[in-house]
Amino acid sequence: MSSPKAEGDFSLNESRKGKAQESLVMRLLWMVVISVMLSLAQTVLTFVTIIQFIIMLVSGRQPNERLADFGTTLGIWIAKAARYQTAAAKCALCHGASWINLPSLPAHQSSQRSC
Repeated sequence: MSSPKAEGDFSLNESRKGKAQESLVMRLLWMVVISVMLSLAQTVLTFVTIIQFIIMLVSGRQPNERLADFGTTLGIWIAKAARYQTAAAKCALCHGASWINLPSLPAHQSSQRSC
């Protein structure tokens, strides 16, 4: 038989359930924030695409290397965000912030980045 609990006592299972619910609430909040950020990223990508096309049109099909690198970095971020949104990754993008400090690589190396 279990003894009655004193006020303020709780079992380990209750503690885990509380933390899991808190964790899910935080995940939901991050998912909402990341959804807004993904929407903004899509808008930025659209503008960069248009600008890059105009640059290529004017410069004889030569893309701007900095815009190409930015597109690569943005694509990596979008992929990480999609993984978090679909629960393929357990940590939010802002935790660890490795996506903020992606190394700047020359254009010839940009296709060699790993996700």
